[in-house]
Order: sequence, then C-alpha cells, then structure tokens
Amino acid sequence: ALDKDNNLYIGVTGSGSGTLAFVHKITTNGEMPWGAKGIELGEGYLPTIKPLANGEIMISYWPTSKTHARLQKYSSNGAPVWAEPTIVYSDDSSKKTVPAEIFELSNGNIQLVYHKITTGNYTNLFAQSFDTYGKTVWEKPVLLSTNTSTWSKKNTSFFEDDNVYYGFTSGMGGRSDSYLIKINP
Repeated sequence: ALDKDNNLYIGVTGSGSGTLAFVHKITTNGEMPWGAKGIELGEGYLPTIKPLANGEIMISYWPTSKTHARLQKYSSNGAPVWAEPTIVYSDDSSKKTVPAEIFELSNGNIQLVYHKITTGNYTNLFAQSFDTYGKTVWEKPVLLSTNTSTWSKKNTSFFEDDNVYYGFTSGMGGRSDSYLIKINP
C-alpha cells in the first residue's frame, strides 16, 4: 500500500515459532522509519494495510490462535492509537474472521471487507463500517453474498465516491463464477 507521500507499507507473516506478523514502512529514499522490525502485530496472518488521508495507518490481521480478526489504527510513527485492537465479528461469533481489504470513507470512517470461514478455505464475505475510534457504525455486519469465496486468494476491488465495488470468484463443482458487489457507505 502507498500513502499520500508515496511511502510503501508491506505486511509480512513469519514462518517461525509463533507465526509473527509485521508491518514495515519504507520511504521513497529506502529508509525504514519504524526500524528493521517495523510494527510487530504479534501472531497473525494476512496483515491488511490502509494508509489514511490524515497520515495514520489502519491495519487488520488474523491472530492465528484467536477466532476473530483484529483492527487497529496506528499513528504515522507506528504507535497504536487505540488502547486495544477492535475485534471483528461476523453474524456467527463462533466462526473465524479474516481480513480482506480496508477502505477509507470521506467522513473518516472505514469499511472493512472480511471473510467468515465456513469450512477450510471456503468463506462468506462480510463488510462492516467502523468510526475513527474503532466502534462499529452499522448495527450488524453485512453479508455481501451467499456465494462462497476463499480467504487464501486476493480479490479485486475499486473505490469511487464512498462506494466500494468488490469483485470475487466463487466456484462449486468444477465451475467458477465471478461476482461484483457494490457496498454503499
């Protein structure tokens, strides 16, 4: 992900003990202002990053020993803004959630598209809007489609006039279909 100053943000997951996740910031000069280790998220998969217009960074990730994805805002210098990460729930609190993509709205809120794991790699896509303090905006998360997706594949999206357009592929019985969903603010 790139911010307004063309700094590059990269999320990585280690394969060693604890499966630690990190986010690195790299400037246009190749410097790493957060140090060689970057931000250590703790254990986790799929660090998903969205640089915000005000210079802060929103990060969502899936802690491997926990059921639900986490969402945390960081300052431009890499310090957490909220005391604790927000927990990301679907319509079933017993099911695992995994981040897919983060979008920033013009009012400062963000929309998170994420997966609810149904079985193995199969998922249902959900969306939830969060305010600048990490509190949910919508009464409950929105199921985007009853067609399955997978958390292990990157989907395609674009964002225009506070509307998220999210494309994904669903396959069953050797057939593969593509879908495009519009998510209103």
